[in-house]
Amino acid sequence: MANPKGFTIIELVVVLAGLGILSSLATSNVIKYLDYAKVDEAKTLLNKAAAECLQEFRRDPVNAADRELFNAKDKNKNDLPDILSEERLESTGYRFSSDHKRCGNTSISAISPDDSSRRYPGLSFVISDGVLIKCATNDGSETEASAKSWAGNNVSKGKELIEWQEYDASIRQAEKKCKEDLNQWLSNESNRGKYNKAWNEQATSQCPQGPPKIESEFCTPNGCNQTIYGYKGSIVSTGDTPASEKEYDDYVEIQKGKDCADALKALREANTHTSADGIPVDKCDGDVYWYYRGDEVSAETWASEMCNENKQKLLSTTHSGPVDNCGTSDIYICGGKEIIGANAKANFDECLANDKNAICTSALNNDAVKRSNGGPYTSPTPSYMSAPIGEDCNIQYWYCGKSRKIYRGKEDYDADEACKIRDCGDAPSRNCNKPKFYTVLFCYEYSDCMGRL
Repeated sequence: MANPKGFTIIELVVVLAGLGILSSLATSNVIKYLDYAKVDEAKTLLNKAAAECLQEFRRDPVNAADRELFNAKDKNKNDLPDILSEERLESTGYRFSSDHKRCGNTSISAISPDDSSRRYPGLSFVISDGVLIKCATNDGSETEASAKSWAGNNVSKGKELIEWQEYDASIRQAEKKCKEDLNQWLSNESNRGKYNKAWNEQATSQCPQGPPKIESEFCTPNGCNQTIYGYKGSIVSTGDTPASEKEYDDYVEIQKGKDCADALKALREANTHTSADGIPVDKCDGDVYWYYRGDEVSAETWASEMCNENKQKLLSTTHSGPVDNCGTSDIYICGGKEIIGANAKANFDECLANDKNAICTSALNNDAVKRSNGGPYTSPTPSYMSAPIGEDCNIQYWYCGKSRKIYRGKEDYDADEACKIRDCGDAPSRNCNKPKFYTVLFCYEYSDCMGRL
């Protein structure tokens, strides 16, 4: 009988080595396709989220952009169903990027930095004016195909996408706030006349639908500057033109009669400027109207314009505190601009420390409030300040103790009713108790008389 033969040890080693090589090649491909499958799953989740967000925009176009994809609540603080939960997204190897997890702007990136540099493109969508825009980043060695299949031509590097998203979001937020303010103004039927803070659609007429970011007068968050004429909750005309003004006059004539319309036009042509209390117009049934430098406006708009005007006058100074017609909150002005935001007080203090003009103005203000008598004084210069010094250091200024106002010119000081030159006369007064042998005593303020006597 023939003896049976088996494999030798060498043959077995060769076969096993070959199988090991083949399995390693197959494993890398399996991992690659698993990654691609996870990216496709993430795209499916985003498509579903985008579809639900579009429905939100149809239901509530004003607030849909801020609708969060998960853990959202309605206006009554009730829980809303998740559009895309964080846990579900992370099962695909993705996570939400920064604060981009709202219907108006959603962006996801790979959880692992190694994944993003290999096969996981950054994916995002933006919904603007009811239009869905998809974007992607091609930052990895194998992300180009996946990125293009999601976003088409809207593929960029990550930094470009983030810059565009943040700029686009700032525009949309400014537009939303502007339109909300206009709707609030219109909701008060007592508001009428000229309104200069409607949203100008030209401000977004040339914004790109994807990266890169482009800043211009036709793509800017500074678009809340359109003029409209409103009357009792309705927009009558648009634009700061004679034609728009006439259209408004014709509308008022229909509503209140020709005599009323003519009376209002006469006030406008006289460049009327009322006080905060307005002015009653007899031919308009005694209704009260407000005029700001010749424009018929609402009481609210009058106060807003006066607030801006008063703040403008303070730009050459430093100021911390309320401003007339601007409410009771403190307003901070330093270095030629108003400092706003949550850290306004801290930024104001920093500005004072770094700005020589601001330091000198602050030194002048502090010197003035220490004065018990009014009159001319010289502002101090801080000993530590090297040349050149700030504008308000070592200058003559006038302080009115009665009105507590500071003036940099004698003409303005003399124009203050509380500081005008007074004839104390022969009769003694509480603050001007002069000897009888003085016939006439002139003084800038009653509080100044005692010092001179």
